[in-house]
Amino acid sequence: MRVVLDIGNTRVKYGVFEDDRLVESGVLEDGADVEAFMRQRPDAFVLTRETEVPLRGTYPTMGLDRIAGCVGALALYPERELFIVDFGTAITFDRVRRDGTFIGGAISPGMGMRLRALNELIETQSAPTRDAIEHGVVDGITYEVEGYLHGLAADTTVIFTGGDADLFAKRIKNTIFVLPELVLVGLNRIAAYASSQDNL
Repeated sequence: MRVVLDIGNTRVKYGVFEDDRLVESGVLEDGADVEAFMRQRPDAFVLTRETEVPLRGTYPTMGLDRIAGCVGALALYPERELFIVDFGTAITFDRVRRDGTFIGGAISPGMGMRLRALNELIETQSAPTRDAIEHGVVDGITYEVEGYLHGLAADTTVIFTGGDADLFAKRIKNTIFVLPELVLVGLNRIAAYASSQDNL
C-alpha cells in the first residue's frame, strides 16, 4: 500500500493506492489536518525537485503538479500523443509525446482568479453585470481551450482534470477523458518509479 500527497495551491489531497488501484482519496482542509495526517502516515510520498521522474523534457522550475499530471496521463494512456488540461487555481495546458517526452505547455488564469479580478475592478455591479462577467469568463475559457484543441493532431488523447474539468468538458464538443484523480495517479507512478531507482 502506498500513500501520496498532492500539495496544490489552494488545497492538499491524499490518495491511498494498492499497486496501481486508488482505494481511498480525500482532501485535507488546513495545515492542522496536514500535520495530523503526516504524523499518522510519515511514509506518505511527497514529490520534490530532487525526485527522479519517468518523464523526459521537464525543466527545473516546472510545477510539480504539472509533472505528476503528465506522468499520470502516460500511465493511463501509454504510447499516445497527450494533451492535458488542468483546471485549477491556474489552468495549465501540457503536451506529451507518445515516447514520454514533455514538449511544452502554457499557464493561464483559472476561473476563480478571473472572476475575482473582475469583481475587484468593477465597483458597481448590478445583476446583469454579474451575469455578463460570469458568461465572459466561462465563454472566454471555453474558446481558449477550443483554440488549443483545434491545433492538435486528430489522434491526440485529451485529458481534463482539476476542479472545473466537468464544467468545461460539457461545453466542449471533443472526445475528452475527465480524470479528477490524474495527479494522484501520477504521484503513485512516480513513487513506484523512485522506489525502483533506489533499489538499483
